[in-house]
Amino acid sequence: MHRILDLRITRWPIKLAYIVVVCLIRYPFLALLSAVGLHPLAVNIIDSIVLLAVIFLATRIFRGAGEPVTPARPWWQMTAWPKLSRRLGILLLVGTAFTLVFVVLTVTGVIEESASNRLTLGEWIASLVFNVIVCAFYLNSAIRQTRGGVTRPVSPAAPTFKPWSKLG
Repeated sequence: MHRILDLRITRWPIKLAYIVVVCLIRYPFLALLSAVGLHPLAVNIIDSIVLLAVIFLATRIFRGAGEPVTPARPWWQMTAWPKLSRRLGILLLVGTAFTLVFVVLTVTGVIEESASNRLTLGEWIASLVFNVIVCAFYLNSAIRQTRGGVTRPVSPAAPTFKPWSKLG
């Protein structure tokens, strides 16, 4: 495990490949768990735990442009820049708010549980807990990076393009 945490990914195509591979492996894994006969709530909880592990592994091995590769990040730092942590945290907060509204509407009886995309209330609550945890980590990262205590990477220079050559 120590060797995996020593790995650093700095180029965006490889980061994208990491995310695509995780997505491609995730669905057959979930289908296998369902085929074994696990309860859907157990499958959802296992999926959330594995996704948390994958997200935290990515935060340990991904590096932003200009971010130093050799020192390990602090345990709480999720991205290279506070703005990115804040934006991802807000995006997750919006998703969490929609999930919370859906859970409240299901509990109050406004929406029938069978109409909730075949997920039970327990599965929605497990998803809500997952979203809250990841959202809290990203927003905590943004707050702590903004306050200081972390060496911020130098923002990459804007790309320069060669002027168009004249034809003829």
